[in-house]
Amino acid sequence: MKPFLFTSAAALLIFMSACSLRVPDDRWSHGVFSAAAAGALSVTMEDGCKGAAAAAGLGLLKELFDAFRGSGFSFGDLAADLAGSVAGAAGAEAAMKGTFCWKR
Repeated sequence: MKPFLFTSAAALLIFMSACSLRVPDDRWSHGVFSAAAAGALSVTMEDGCKGAAAAAGLGLLKELFDAFRGSGFSFGDLAADLAGSVAGAAGAEAAMKGTFCWKR
């Protein structure tokens, strides 16, 4: 589980640094939606990895829809989806196991 938490922290750091470079506000919505979806799916499936994969799959489907019917495929939006998915699943895993940093 520790590599998963390390990966989620790294993904969140990359996401936050990309947002500080004045990327479009749309990326925030991609990241927040993916984090919420991954958290909910992780709790439902009782597995953070499955929840993150399912939420990332939803993000990929949305980008494929955009490629054919919307504004076009965006790797930046997909990266925000992935970062949010990993961060949301990591938060759900911590909540399910009761391993928040302030809890002893």
